[in-house]
Amino acid sequence: MSYEIIISPRAVKDLKKLPKNVVVRIISTLEQIQDDPAKSVYRLKDSPLYSVHVGEYRVILDIIHQKLMILVVRVGHRRNMYEKI
Repeated sequence: MSYEIIISPRAVKDLKKLPKNVVVRIISTLEQIQDDPAKSVYRLKDSPLYSVHVGEYRVILDIIHQKLMILVVRVGHRRNMYEKI
């Protein structure tokens, strides 16, 4: 069964700042992990959140398995993404 993808208002704001081709790649990656997110995500150290790598960009996620939901928390370049969490 597929997970529902929900993009937080903060992540929408982050996405608007990125180039269009990067946004397309991020959305495509999210659609690919929708069926089984456990295969493609990395758990963040000392955090309940996960990260998906899309080139030089990172998508920070909260996966709620009981509700089959993937919540996109933040999106940004890898050089400063982890400082924002």
